[in-house]
Amino acid sequence: MKTILIIIFIFLKTVQSFGQKMNFEYHIIGEFGDRMGQTSLVDVDNDNDLDWVFGRFGEMYWYEYISPTDWKLHEIGKGAKTDVGGCSIDVNNDGWIDFIVGDSWYENTGNPKKESFILHKKNMISSHDNVVVDIDGDGIKDIVSLSNHPDHPVLAWYKIPKDYKANWDYSKIGIGIHGGIAPFGYGDLDNDGDIDIIRGNVWFENIDGNGGKWKIHESLIPPGGNRPDKFGLALRT
Repeated sequence: MKTILIIIFIFLKTVQSFGQKMNFEYHIIGEFGDRMGQTSLVDVDNDNDLDWVFGRFGEMYWYEYISPTDWKLHEIGKGAKTDVGGCSIDVNNDGWIDFIVGDSWYENTGNPKKESFILHKKNMISSHDNVVVDIDGDGIKDIVSLSNHPDHPVLAWYKIPKDYKANWDYSKIGIGIHGGIAPFGYGDLDNDGDIDIIRGNVWFENIDGNGGKWKIHESLIPPGGNRPDKFGLALRT
């Protein structure tokens, strides 16, 4: 028996004035399975609407949005060694969204409705969580990855190389745990103008501002500092 895809899109049916009850209706977009991760809500095919990306160990797919009641399934590709950590970013700056998945990344060929993505397997860690954020303040997004692999638990970040097909060498932030940075485990906690990282119940201070040196703090809220809200933005305490 097929299991209904557990992701259910909820659409606002009517919106009344603030503070009053809102009515919603939901739409099941398809049937696939019940062990999914690596999710993104992003425009895969550049048609100015949001599509749904998901995957599981060794395989990845996307649903093309046609209408709230009509979604078309496409394969992204197979081969990445993870079942959870994943994020969307235009890796090679060609205007098409690619996907970071654990130890690999999938390149969008520019024809995602008809072609599977190109798998690039690199020396990346098999991650549990991934987030996209500018760690070194150069205006270019980087990748933060968290792995709880028993042989190599690590929290690290990658600067995407100019030769995007080259190996990706990471810079270590700290020890990895089971989850704890996705989807928005970052923010300027100490008000010094750079990005710090939150992992579970601790945070890592970006000492030099470019991700080269980190200091672990047991308290999530520094004295006189900020705490990150659910969108990764700093809120003054």
